[in-house]
Amino acid sequence: MGDAFGHVIVCPWHKYRIALKSGEGLFRNLQGEWKSKGLKQRTYPVELRTVPGKDSPDVYVNISTEGSDPIASDEYMDRSYLIEEFRSAHCSLASSCDRSVSQGSRP
Repeated sequence: MGDAFGHVIVCPWHKYRIALKSGEGLFRNLQGEWKSKGLKQRTYPVELRTVPGKDSPDVYVNISTEGSDPIASDEYMDRSYLIEEFRSAHCSLASSCDRSVSQGSRP
């Protein structure tokens, strides 16, 4: 995707491309260049915390929308099954499934 958008993820259901750092939706124009569709997904601060006695750090995500304008993807934020889906996806990629996900304050 080039350096302009950094790391990108692809939605397994819709095949949408989202820039991890900015939350921008991406598309390829007729000239084959990657362009932004604007903010499509909220981004959150992520912190890796080292835990004594563990081989890998815990992952903490501060899920909060305080002080920001709503965006379309906020509709899905309060669905508790998303946390479990995140854990399932994370465990399938990690060598161990003992990392945790912590929710921050909610509006």
